[in-house]
Amino acid sequence: ELAVDHHRQLTADVAHELRTPLTNIQGYLEAIKDGVVEADEETIDTLHSQTIHLSNLIEDLRILAIADAGALALNKSHGSPIPVIQESVAHFSQRAREREIDLSITATGAGTVVDFDETRIRQIISNLVENSLTHTPNGGSVNVDIFGGQDDIKILITDSGIGISEADLPRIFDQFYRADQSRTRTTGGAGLGLTIVKRLVEAHGGEISVTSNAESGTTFRVVLPASRT
Repeated sequence: ELAVDHHRQLTADVAHELRTPLTNIQGYLEAIKDGVVEADEETIDTLHSQTIHLSNLIEDLRILAIADAGALALNKSHGSPIPVIQESVAHFSQRAREREIDLSITATGAGTVVDFDETRIRQIISNLVENSLTHTPNGGSVNVDIFGGQDDIKILITDSGIGISEADLPRIFDQFYRADQSRTRTTGGAGLGLTIVKRLVEAHGGEISVTSNAESGTTFRVVLPASRT
């Protein structure tokens, strides 16, 4: 019964998320066709961004479907993931500067060896950093701290943002769940980013958890097991 309800809800959520960009694209194209709107650079940019948005959403859904079927194949490397994590964080430097957010990264234990898929680790870090930046006000901070040990590598992503309420915390990794129900994908994601992060971390044999309060912001904690070979 619960599985059926979940499936129905998921189908309804997918339909809702796909409908918004498709309706926007259809509306613009009909307006151009009727001569109400000119197909100028601004209109084409809007159509392009909506198409990318739709494409990203479909790719997110594809990854989730594969992960849920237990068929997510990882192309694993053997080594330290720290350089990959650092590169992924550096990608957000300009965006952080524009909003005067202090984005920092520290790393210890570079000798910890992990079996990891480079593309998926980038995806995990990018989703988490983007999420933190989205919910941190201008002038705030986002800190990424990496601790490599004998048994595992821990990645802590801490922001000085608005925090997540106690009621929302248990559901933060649920598909399409938004703590702020009014948000759209353009401002805060389709509610799939954190679900995908959880699936990708678990595919690496790792764990992800979150702590949060309004005073000190939010910390996401990712633990990846060290390689046994």
